[in-house]
Amino acid sequence: MFHLANVIKSHHPVGFFSEILGEILDDFDLLYVYRDPRDVMLSLRKQIRFWDWHEGPGTETLPEFIRSAPSGRMMRYQQHQEPSVLHRWESHVRGWMIDTSELLRNKIIYVKYEDLHSDFDSTMQTLAKRVGIDSYSIVRPLPSENVVAPVSKGEVGGYRKHLTPEDDQFVKSVIGGTMNELGYQ
Repeated sequence: MFHLANVIKSHHPVGFFSEILGEILDDFDLLYVYRDPRDVMLSLRKQIRFWDWHEGPGTETLPEFIRSAPSGRMMRYQQHQEPSVLHRWESHVRGWMIDTSELLRNKIIYVKYEDLHSDFDSTMQTLAKRVGIDSYSIVRPLPSENVVAPVSKGEVGGYRKHLTPEDDQFVKSVIGGTMNELGYQ
């Protein structure tokens, strides 16, 4: 039997869905992909700098970016101002993964980006079973395929080329507790 997956892609925090989340989970398999926040910041900064409009802080460097407050059109993905883009990441992840009810956590399928990157086939097999697909054939897409702005390479640990040990300590001073809860050092 063929299984059709119902998928909605969103970058919004959980609060945007609070009134309809139960209905969504009745009809959809909800996947939440999370990633090392330092790589998220690198990718997001590249994305923002790609656009011709003010999507967010278009800083010259990643260290400047991680210290910047959200601004511009990226504000459409949040319900209140955060002190920095790091706080914004933390608020998003905590809302979907940590500070949510156990009932919701049990219904969401959490996918660690680094697992997709390092063990794509096994990760996809696990996901397929979780959504009720017994057999499938999927080819790993190239990082440049099916992307809105082909600026990121999808690499793991790319932030290391851009952040000094002092910058990394700053990141950990702001969101280190949440990083530890998710297994990031």
